Amino acid sequence: MKDSLAKLHDREFDVAVVGAGINGCAAAQELAAAGYSVLLVDKGDYGAGSSSRSTRLLHCGLRYLAPGGSPYSFLWQPKKLLTAVRMTRQTMQARAEFVGHAEARTRRFTFGFPVWRGMAYKPWQIDLALRIVEGVGPKDVPLDRKSLAPA
Repeated sequence: MKDSLAKLHDREFDVAVVGAGINGCAAAQELAAAGYSVLLVDKGDYGAGSSSRSTRLLHCGLRYLAPGGSPYSFLWQPKKLLTAVRMTRQTMQARAEFVGHAEARTRRFTFGFPVWRGMAYKPWQIDLALRIVEGVGPKDVPLDRKSLAPA
């Protein structure tokens, strides 16, 4: 550690970012891409704190389409539905922007969403919500989902 700190002696940086979690690393990457010389420091390893406990998944806005009570509550509260759709669109746009800026740090994988008898949402409701997510999002980073029939 002392050796690496000694290498910084007499060096100058435009910006010092303290904290090498997801936000600090993202800030450092954006600043470096903009041409600034950046020093990124952390008391531990990169992404070792709170960022290490994240699933690193983007929920794509699906959670905004779950009203928290009856799935039919959106019928009685159309403003709530419009807000949910707007938030879903923003999430899908952020997802596309993230993939566009950091394509080398992303990878495509299959994610399973379990559906079982007696759960709060029926399969057709989940399918409808996923269709809304797909419909409001940019087309350049598709959701690429598929539904499997129950066994």
